[in-house]
Amino acid sequence: ANTGRLSQFSNTIPLWQLLPELELDIKSLNLELENMLLALKSEISS
Repeated sequence: ANTGRLSQFSNTIPLWQLLPELELDIKSLNLELENMLLALKSEISS
């Protein structure tokens, strides 16, 4: 049942159309992680 749903989804939205959105999501995630790391480091050093 799940595989049918998946193929339906990939037929309606081509993967290459999703890639730019995914890229943006990943970039913003990276920024959030970096900020969290910086905050942790400053807490540890203080």
